[in-house]
Amino acid sequence: MFRSKRGGTVQLLNNLEGCPRCGRLSPVIDGTYAFDERGIATALSAPAWSIDALRAIQEPLRLVATKLADPAVADDAAERIVERVVEMLEKRDAATAAAMRASTKGKPRSKVLAVVMAMLVAIGAVVDLHDAGEIAGDVGAAIADVFDDRKASSD
Repeated sequence: MFRSKRGGTVQLLNNLEGCPRCGRLSPVIDGTYAFDERGIATALSAPAWSIDALRAIQEPLRLVATKLADPAVADDAAERIVERVVEMLEKRDAATAAAMRASTKGKPRSKVLAVVMAMLVAIGAVVDLHDAGEIAGDVGAAIADVFDDRKASSD
């Protein structure tokens, strides 16, 4: 994982990073990143293939988030949708798919929604900081809705 305590600009090219869970190496998206004093990275530039690869998974993740947040969608149907997206991710990046599966399989729907929303925010921060701001504003509301619906159904 890359971190910066003082902030600054870093250019990354042909780097690999170890997965914090499994230790397998995975390529880091090439580009120029600005790190703020909290260590948060914002992409200033990245090759088109990097952005395109991230954009390709944004829509399926948005669909999953929408379905998970919709109380009219049954839990088993939501689980199938998540699994289909994980299978799609496996074709692009097996390590990311494995991490998503481990973070969502058998977990409560609210936790799965939180994982998917976190992925969307992270991808949005790289692809388009504006998208990340819009999505981040909806995270709390979407998660609160799921918790409220769960609480109401258990009362």
